[in-house]
Amino acid sequence: MSFDVSEANDGFAGLEAMSEEIDLVLMDVMMPRLNGMDTLKKLRETWETPVLMLTAKGEEIDRVIGLELGADDYLPKPSVIGNY
Repeated sequence: MSFDVSEANDGFAGLEAMSEEIDLVLMDVMMPRLNGMDTLKKLRETWETPVLMLTAKGEEIDRVIGLELGADDYLPKPSVIGNY
C-alpha cells in the first residue's frame, strides 16, 4: 500500500490544495494566516472529506469546538514533561 501526501503551510494554502482526490485531511489548529478552526469552517462549506485535527491545543473546549465545526476526530498531541 502506498500513499500520496501533499502538504500546506497554512490554512489558505490548504484550502487552495483541496480536490476530490484527497481522502483525508490532517490539520493542526495553530497554523499561520488562517488557523485550523477557521480553515475547517471554510473547508466544510464545500468538502465532506474526513478531517482529523491533530494539535497541541488539548483543552476540552477546543475539542468540542473542533468537532462541532465538522472535524471527524480531534486528537491532542501528548505533552512532554521533564527534561531529556
